[in-house]
Amino acid sequence: MIFLIVLSLFGCSEKEANQPKGKEKNNTIETESKEKNEIEIVKLDRKTVINITVSRVGESLLDVREPHVTYHQYNSIELKTFVNAIQRAEKMKGIFDMKSPNYLITITFEDKTFSRYLLWLHNDGGSFMNEKDLNTLYKLPTDLIVDFSGYVQ
Repeated sequence: MIFLIVLSLFGCSEKEANQPKGKEKNNTIETESKEKNEIEIVKLDRKTVINITVSRVGESLLDVREPHVTYHQYNSIELKTFVNAIQRAEKMKGIFDMKSPNYLITITFEDKTFSRYLLWLHNDGGSFMNEKDLNTLYKLPTDLIVDFSGYVQ
């Protein structure tokens, strides 16, 4: 009984309190097996990543949709895959005539700063650009394409 009173004070039902916490996808929660005390710290450029959001892009960058997938620190496998892809990508310099990207990836760091990446993803490959450097295209490692595709869709 006391448990239910405490829950009602915090504005949640017993069903919500007993729901497992995990990755958010399309307003549903998928079960995550890691306990809170097992969070693995993921870093990019010596900055701690606290979450990564994925948004679909429409016909142009003016048509960026609301984030449809968010990965938090307890999703360390997914965070490590994104960071690994960024770190291992093949750098290609030049001027590129690219159509609108499929996705916008936003990486938020512990210090409240963020980085955004434009992502083009296809069945046989993928590439991305940092929004702050549109003269450099990065080709995603082929061994990460399947995992990466599953995480952004």
